[in-house]
Amino acid sequence: MDGLLKRKISIFRGYQDRWFVLTDDGLMKQYEKKPSNASQKAKWEINIMLADIDKKKDGLRFNITSNNGQSIKLKAQSEDEREKWTECFKKCNSLDEEDDEEVFTSDSNQEARFDEPEPKQGTRKRMESDADILEKFKEMTILKRTLIILPTFLQKLKKSMTIKDITGKNELKALDVFAFCIEYIWNTLFRRIKEQITNLNEENIHWVLTVPAIWNEDARQFMLEAAKKAGIEEERLTLALEPEAAAFCCKSDEIQRRATGQVGRLGSFDTGARFLVVDLGGGTVDITSNEILESGQLKEIHSASGGPWGGNTINTRIWKLLRGIFGDKTVTNFIAEHRDDYLALARKVELKKRTVTYDGKMRLEIPRSLIIEASKSNPDMFAEEYKDKVKLIKNILIFSPDVMLQIFKDGIDKIIIYVQDLLDQPNTKGVSTILLVGGYASCDLLKDAMKTKFNNLTVICPLDPDLAVLKGAVIMGHMDTPIVGRIAKFHYGIAMVPGIEQSPQLTSTKEEFHTIIRKGQPIQINEVVTGYDFPITFNKEEAFIQIYASDDEEPPKIISSDNCRKIGHIRIKLPKFRREARLKIGISTSETEFKVVARDEHTGKCFECVCSFLN
Repeated sequence: MDGLLKRKISIFRGYQDRWFVLTDDGLMKQYEKKPSNASQKAKWEINIMLADIDKKKDGLRFNITSNNGQSIKLKAQSEDEREKWTECFKKCNSLDEEDDEEVFTSDSNQEARFDEPEPKQGTRKRMESDADILEKFKEMTILKRTLIILPTFLQKLKKSMTIKDITGKNELKALDVFAFCIEYIWNTLFRRIKEQITNLNEENIHWVLTVPAIWNEDARQFMLEAAKKAGIEEERLTLALEPEAAAFCCKSDEIQRRATGQVGRLGSFDTGARFLVVDLGGGTVDITSNEILESGQLKEIHSASGGPWGGNTINTRIWKLLRGIFGDKTVTNFIAEHRDDYLALARKVELKKRTVTYDGKMRLEIPRSLIIEASKSNPDMFAEEYKDKVKLIKNILIFSPDVMLQIFKDGIDKIIIYVQDLLDQPNTKGVSTILLVGGYASCDLLKDAMKTKFNNLTVICPLDPDLAVLKGAVIMGHMDTPIVGRIAKFHYGIAMVPGIEQSPQLTSTKEEFHTIIRKGQPIQINEVVTGYDFPITFNKEEAFIQIYASDDEEPPKIISSDNCRKIGHIRIKLPKFRREARLKIGISTSETEFKVVARDEHTGKCFECVCSFLN
């Protein structure tokens, strides 16, 4: 069957016409327009064997989610046309285990992506339409430090999580907000590049989305979902950890320095060199520990870590100081009534904090609107306790060195202590270099403190530390496998009923924690790290395996809220087995994600599985 359908591209671009062809082997192929011949290559395709088909109440829309989690949203021109398509899908999906070999694949290295199964009908409130979301987004004002929200809620992240704007009055789903931001960047970049390369098409571009290294599986999947909603297809998207991207940038800079005859940095990026990357961003400080291999790839030698000590903590302290100087009510009124002046002052705070040194004063230009607001409530302008600590000359507020040092001290001390503890770990023995990257790395006070404390190591801060992640992401996008090995952050396990052959019998009736990856275990990228036998009963069409994580020193034996937490599940969609069967579950990892493939031990046939962490 073939014909014209409308495909949902993204929130902004909505549904657009595409030509689809459903082949005999269950592939739904997409073309820009009707293909001129059968050999014409499709722009995109999805395997609808064992796929879920979700028909919407409007009679036109229907969604397809494949067995490996790939999804597409479609709209037919009429209800009859939709029924014709869905009936064809049902015929493909009605196959039993032995009916068609094409349901299966013998390739056990297939990739499975993260996704969340659609909820059952009646379990979710009415979804807002794209028009509703767009209108609501237009009503919202600037979102205040949106990116810090994800690290804050790592342990309880959900698709339904919402974000309020700076007024606290308007609210949108966080997933929609991030999708809006990603699509805005997508549109802007593509338009600019198109001006230079007129024959450029969307499929010619591969996108790299960077995330903090300390984000857990659910936060990473959240960003993948947002990118998908923004219209970026998963085949053209790579997720990269920001510190590692910055490391590739610094490594590339060093190669260029040597190529032009400049003095190198004492072997910091030679084969076998070990280094820390301290990514000093706005919300978080992310630290990765890597070793350079002979191939030029990186191997992780300690799991990524960090904490909430980014540059925004300094911004918060400076704004707290301004509230103390001028009065809390005065600053609140200024923010509400003079939005443009507030945003301009916020930018100045961000830039000025980077120039503070141990013996210098900070000078901050204050908007006239704030001075007027302050004079209304206090003719003396300043609160009494700050008269000896700050001076206002015309519209320049001058902070004494003691005041500024106090603002920075706590955060810098925490970063230094954490880095030192990391260097004391056995896995990081031999580290000779510390790379400082990210916007906060431009702060002279922070750089001086790090170089003073770690004077036995080479501390490098590139000329544009805030661009290091961006440049490195481009480099990683041109590499097949930039990262070849990782270290597990937690003990990962799956729930297992006592009595299964693989483990000793336990007298407890509670579920056992079957360890699949141990904390601190080296993991080779794209290689199966563990296998697990899973029984399948007669006529079973899908199976769910719960995934747990534990931060204890040793993996727990019994699953309980005291020693582990549920982080997601594996969903296996199956044909109707006409017999009892056992599946061999193979779990591997890509650079940033889990991948799962199930193999029927009787026939050797394989099924791709879906890992969901956004429950």
